[in-house]
Amino acid sequence: KVLDLIRERRRSNHPLSESVISQRLFLPVLLEATRILQELLVDSPSAIDYAMRQGLGMCRPNSGIFSWANCIGKRTLLDWLKPLQSLGQRFEPTQLLLDAAKCNKEFREAAGAA
Repeated sequence: KVLDLIRERRRSNHPLSESVISQRLFLPVLLEATRILQELLVDSPSAIDYAMRQGLGMCRPNSGIFSWANCIGKRTLLDWLKPLQSLGQRFEPTQLLLDAAKCNKEFREAAGAA
């Protein structure tokens, strides 16, 4: 009976691609990281990237959630968020992301203005 309930309530029967899975995992992390910056809980995006390298094993030298986001591009990130916003507030773009995309700045530059 439990499995029947799960099948009934499942939103989609379509398997998710690796890129969609990555987006659904990393976009909320990025958005939370931008909230942390906006609230001035850390000094810079590099502090969060350092924590990501140490805590989650994003182990390449210049890796981390902001490095990933800068490589992807802020406008692309906003495009990825659009279809996911129906899943809830956790996929709503933050002002910092919107500002970085509008000015085409890296997060460290946009955060300095926040």
